[in-house]
Amino acid sequence: MLMKWACRGTALRESELYEPAKRFILQRAGALFAERNSWNMPTVFCEIVANQPGEASGIWSKPDLAFVIYSSGEYIPFVKGELHTIEVKTDTNLNIQSVYEAKSHARFGHFAWLLFFAAGQASDGTEVHRGVVECCRSNGVGVMVMTDIYDASLCKIIHWAESTGTHDTKADAFIRQRFPNATLHNLRKFLSGRRDDMTNA
Repeated sequence: MLMKWACRGTALRESELYEPAKRFILQRAGALFAERNSWNMPTVFCEIVANQPGEASGIWSKPDLAFVIYSSGEYIPFVKGELHTIEVKTDTNLNIQSVYEAKSHARFGHFAWLLFFAAGQASDGTEVHRGVVECCRSNGVGVMVMTDIYDASLCKIIHWAESTGTHDTKADAFIRQRFPNATLHNLRKFLSGRRDDMTNA
């Protein structure tokens, strides 16, 4: 029954999209970013942060997911890190306000995204789909769409996010506060290894 619901998008809770979204980021985002930016294959760390402690007050204080993507040079040694935030919506909860919720998270990271389940009233070609995507384009918010929660290959990027201009120190603070300790350990381990590689080059 869940498979039928997932395909129609009529009985999904937002939280049911978190793991499929994370799977897409970990499995496919690196290759997509490498192709778009002419990078070597980057390294990606992604976490569900919706239930992590957030700001003490205010609405729209918590993105649902966040990922850090590290690109590196082949001949000029460097490591560049970018923090991306993702707001997730089901087809039944998607509206123009979703765009501004995603945009509000720009204060945390370098790029802000809206990921939604493109079924039912949010299917490709519907007024809701068109209106949300156009609003995202006007506000620099990236758009990812999912049509099957079981197949990450069917999730795709239809509009790329624009840089938010957020300072690296704010992004660093978000990662430190919202990412689990185990992931922070892996981030430090990765960065330490990259620094060693550049030192020994």
